[in-house]
Amino acid sequence: LISTNDHLWIRNQFYECKNIDFLKSNYGVDRVIFGHTPTRYITKNDNEKMNPASIHGGRLLCIDTGTNYRDIGSVTIVEILPDFKYRIAAQI
Repeated sequence: LISTNDHLWIRNQFYECKNIDFLKSNYGVDRVIFGHTPTRYITKNDNEKMNPASIHGGRLLCIDTGTNYRDIGSVTIVEILPDFKYRIAAQI
């Protein structure tokens, strides 16, 4: 568990970073799963149903599928798999 408040404000670094190795060197982790940024802001796709967005070779996974977007959002349950993969277990 990270013992500082830095992790609360660094999400832009996750999806805009050119060198994702800072995760391992700064935080000792290989993968980050995050929300509070609807996937449409990462994928730049405003018209299709929102699904989890895997970026940087699966090392970052945004699971905010926009429950507050009536037409394209949903509640999504994601199963985290080895090797930076995931599976959508349910989407409601």
